[in-house]
Amino acid sequence: MTLRNVTVAAALEAWGARLDLDAETVAPHEACGRLLATPVVAGRPSPAVRCAAMDGYAVLASSTPGSLGPSAFAPIDTGAPIPEQFDAVVRREVAVVAEDRLDVPVVTAGTDVRPVGEDFVAGVVLVAGGVLDPLTLALAVAGGNATVAVARRARVAIVPTGDEVVAAGDVGRPSDVIDSNSPMLAAQVGEAGGTPNVCAIVPDDPDAIAGAVAAAAVDADLVLLVAGSSGGRRDHGAAVIRRLGDLAVDGVAVRPGHPVLLGHISGTPIVGVPGYPVSAALTFELFVRPLLAPPRPQLSVPLGAAVDAGPVERVVPVRLADGAAWPLRTRASSLAVLAGADGYVRVPAGTVLALGAIVVVSLFA
Repeated sequence: MTLRNVTVAAALEAWGARLDLDAETVAPHEACGRLLATPVVAGRPSPAVRCAAMDGYAVLASSTPGSLGPSAFAPIDTGAPIPEQFDAVVRREVAVVAEDRLDVPVVTAGTDVRPVGEDFVAGVVLVAGGVLDPLTLALAVAGGNATVAVARRARVAIVPTGDEVVAAGDVGRPSDVIDSNSPMLAAQVGEAGGTPNVCAIVPDDPDAIAGAVAAAAVDADLVLLVAGSSGGRRDHGAAVIRRLGDLAVDGVAVRPGHPVLLGHISGTPIVGVPGYPVSAALTFELFVRPLLAPPRPQLSVPLGAAVDAGPVERVVPVRLADGAAWPLRTRASSLAVLAGADGYVRVPAGTVLALGAIVVVSLFA
């Protein structure tokens, strides 16, 4: 059964798409921004031995203060193991060296000493499912791991369609429409951690579209069919998805992005992405990005102008300035306006947000 004009939440539930990505083992520097597939285990604590936290002299705290002979102290550098007979470090700048003796103030046991396991103990230091960043990767390596297991990058096929659509370098007629959606979606896929594969532009012919989609789905984890998702004479997306597989959702109660299609082809999720660029970009945010990456960072700020959602949910691009989120007035085709947005706000159907209302902005960067 195909659902029509349902909420975003209901559409996602009905679609039920998920990506089961195999794990692969990579060097830490290749894993930044990727999902950790298995827990990271430290084989030893850090530090593994007592060591100095500062440059100075290792001493026995009970022998301070006073003038210490050569056997009662040892010069030590930051990070160096502390000899077993000592239990404190006197910082270099407060000790006075006089010939072969060392004059020191009083210190207590443990002063400027890093105990075993001060940073972390042996065992699990990172749980599976998190996104690795430079700091967590450093933690993995510090635990003795030369490699980490991460989820394979999702392969996302992008199939642009349209008789009037041409690549940027192939414009010949004023009526030609430059394919800006494919590079935009490819960049969004890459930013979210996937590997995009942009296919050749397919004319508005159902057989040609079906062939291109079927071929793309063979090696892809996810297919984005660009344009042709509405109900016009040359819109074949819904029929093609039904022909090749299952169409779970035909249209969602959200603007921009109302004509989105959600389905599966032989188990591979497919999204019919609306052709207008703002709709395409925000459709990616609502339906595609959640399959590839964690939620975007969010910021709560007051609105700089009132917003009326109307009868369906609105996704409103906003610009951040002067401590507020300023709604950008945009049509689904207004790419230049969207390019100036810092993020977007989701406004539920039937909601009117007054000037100054606190909203949650999902940030693009």
